[in-house]
Amino acid sequence: MTLGHGQGIEKIDDNLLNFHEKVDDIMEEQESLRLNHLNYLKEVATMITEQGDLIQKLKDEDDNDIDQYVVNMERIVARNLDIYKDMATRLGRFKNLLREEEEAAQ
Repeated sequence: MTLGHGQGIEKIDDNLLNFHEKVDDIMEEQESLRLNHLNYLKEVATMITEQGDLIQKLKDEDDNDIDQYVVNMERIVARNLDIYKDMATRLGRFKNLLREEEEAAQ
């Protein structure tokens, strides 16, 4: 089947439009990934400080409240897992967008 004069141009225009949409998606996702990563770093830094305080408190106290230590550490560990699962999901989505953009460029 041969393309008519206008059909070839439309196919190129559709491909170019698809490519530009993919690039726009990548730029938006990249900014979102960057902002989330920055926010997570701030939160993780706070949790690291909190962990240091927990260790020091456990060391300094005579009646070592190990139960409270465990409760606090479980919360911190759970939040860290949530953060890293979310980052893994976001990175996977970003990798897919990059792959789609590469395919659209061809």
